[in-house]
Amino acid sequence: MGETYYFGRIGNWDTILTSEEPSISTSIFSLIDMYNQSSKTTTVDKLEEIKSNWLNKNQTDRSYKYYFLKYPEFTSKLNYYVWPNDYEIRMLGTEGSNPLVAYHISPFVLTVCKRINDKKVCDEDQCFIQYSGNSPLILKNGVTLTSRKKKDGKYPNIL
Repeated sequence: MGETYYFGRIGNWDTILTSEEPSISTSIFSLIDMYNQSSKTTTVDKLEEIKSNWLNKNQTDRSYKYYFLKYPEFTSKLNYYVWPNDYEIRMLGTEGSNPLVAYHISPFVLTVCKRINDKKVCDEDQCFIQYSGNSPLILKNGVTLTSRKKKDGKYPNIL
């Protein structure tokens, strides 16, 4: 069902900092350098500056990085993800012994539901699915939407 990525879960930083994949360690060290070079005084302000700078420099980027930085809802749950591409991301509901069979939700779906903030339009609890697949956004009017990569290989702007 795809690769698994950790985003700061306790006990997993060693996997990121000592990864055999050089691009992972390089990215972390680059982030640390940006953090240290920031003139801001608080951690929150330093990270906000790094995020804002990236979004300003990459205004046409619509990869997963854009959505993770632009929309806090993308990282508002367990933060345990799998994905085959930038538009079929699954936010798993557990990191237990077999997380890939747990109920999961697309962070796109979660973000839309949270931003609409009206259970009469959509209810995130009804959008979770189990096993493989891309969880749909199920609207109360009967419309069901999913996020997928276009057939031409390009990514649509969805948020």
